Amino acid sequence: MRRNFAELQMFLERKYPELRGAISGENYPPPQYALVAMQVAGMAQMATLAIMFFGDSLFATLGVPAPGIVQYIQENKITSFMTSFMMNSMATSMSSTGAFEISVDGRTVYSKLESGRMPSPGDIIDAFNALGLKSV
Repeated sequence: MRRNFAELQMFLERKYPELRGAISGENYPPPQYALVAMQVAGMAQMATLAIMFFGDSLFATLGVPAPGIVQYIQENKITSFMTSFMMNSMATSMSSTGAFEISVDGRTVYSKLESGRMPSPGDIIDAFNALGLKSV
C-alpha cells in the first residue's frame, strides 16, 4: 500500500503543482474488534507454544494439576500449532481494512471503502477538477 500512496503522491504533485508538500498519507485504523482479536489470537498462540513445550512441567512447578487441554495439545502438537497459527492469521487479516481514501481539506473526494476499487487517474482528476483545482 505504501507504494500505491507514493505513486499517487508523485502523480498528484506533477498534475497539481500547488499541492506540492501538502499531500500526506496515513494508515486507516482497523476496527476495535479486530485489534482485540489480534491480541487474543497472539496470546493464544503463545500459550499453545508454552503448553506444547513446557505443559506438564509448567503446571507441576505451579503445583496444580494440568487441565485436559494440556494433554490434548501435547498429544496433537501439529494440529494445535496449526490451529493457533490459523487463528492468528485470521485475526491479522481482520485488521486489514483495505482503505484507500483521498481527502482534500477534510472532505473525502474518493473512497475505496465506498467504491470497492482503487481509483484510476481519471477518477482522481475528475474529483479534483470538481473541487476547482486546475491541472497542468
